[in-house]
Amino acid sequence: NIAVRSVCLWAWMIPSLCLGTGKVNILHHPEMLKMPNFNVLLEGAWLVRDVKTEDDAIGVAISEAGKRLNQRKMDFVEVEMGQWDCPECSEPLPGVFLVANTALVALLFEMKIFNAESEEHAGRIAKSSIGKALGAIPLNVLETDLIN
Repeated sequence: NIAVRSVCLWAWMIPSLCLGTGKVNILHHPEMLKMPNFNVLLEGAWLVRDVKTEDDAIGVAISEAGKRLNQRKMDFVEVEMGQWDCPECSEPLPGVFLVANTALVALLFEMKIFNAESEEHAGRIAKSSIGKALGAIPLNVLETDLIN
């Protein structure tokens, strides 16, 4: 009863939340229904040690990233290999750099974010969620697209 009173006091300050029931139903609040959904694409730099070929490095990086995401029940995040563009000719290059049996692999992480306040907010949510699952992997937001 005390919790209901405090919620109603809070709802009194914003009357549209109370909906005449004495309870706050945020899921049906008009402002919550208007919040947009986004598709967010992040890039990450994954370091792989003790590999002999670029293909091995790519396979290990995608496998390790998928394993960490699945441990956090984030199997809805899509993981792919990224690419770089040649600074001279702008031709796409594979997203892996191999030196001394150590590779730096560019990975792309894509996920949908629902009910975000803005593109920037959706990017922060995705970066935080994926970052917690992956640990000390540098991430950068590449694209944030509005979806219906």
